[in-house]
Amino acid sequence: MENELVMSTDAYKNGHLVYLAHPAVWYTAEGGITALDIMLSDLESELSVS
Repeated sequence: MENELVMSTDAYKNGHLVYLAHPAVWYTAEGGITALDIMLSDLESELSVS
């Protein structure tokens, strides 16, 4: 994540990067209720911490 493009974003500068617990689901899943459930779980866990 430490590259010129990422480091130029406001999210990086303000320390608001989100690291996904299940990145493969986000990038390779074709959809479906199970994938959606995992994605929502990732979001919920990150948003409840912030």
